[in-house]
Amino acid sequence: IYYFDITNTTSQQQLMANYLRLNNEMNAIINNVPGGILHLEIVDKQARIAYCNEGVAELFGYDQQEFIRKFAEEPDLALHPEDRDKLRPMLKQALEDQEGGEHSVRYRTRMKNGGWRWTQMYAQKLDNNQGKQFVTAIVISVDELAEKGKMVQELEVELRRKSSYLQTLYHCLP
Repeated sequence: IYYFDITNTTSQQQLMANYLRLNNEMNAIINNVPGGILHLEIVDKQARIAYCNEGVAELFGYDQQEFIRKFAEEPDLALHPEDRDKLRPMLKQALEDQEGGEHSVRYRTRMKNGGWRWTQMYAQKLDNNQGKQFVTAIVISVDELAEKGKMVQELEVELRRKSSYLQTLYHCLP
């Protein structure tokens, strides 16, 4: 007894080709975003990195696998101790936002070389039908903006000091 199954696999091949093309396009987009993309899973009010693209790791001097190995389970270790309390409330707001709005926070992240990089995170809740809580985020370097802000503050202090000095001189002159 012989059994033959004749199936037209053309549509399946087309679906697979479309899937692979779309997957490659998505990877190209994800890996060319300025900065990088993170997916954070929130479990018992603790964040863990579920995914990061190469851009996030490179932003801080790591390769992707090294960054995941070092920070996936405890992303707080990458944050400056003074800034850790900034990130948690923003993530909580993003999770509670039923409309999926964007939330942002600026903080310092540890570089592989030991230095700190000013970072801006733009995050929003990622819908998940499996009952898990995810936040997706774009992370960019804002070192230049932070430096300019610091310079403006220093200039304002200097201006107030000089203004006070000039007022003192004015009042002392006959």
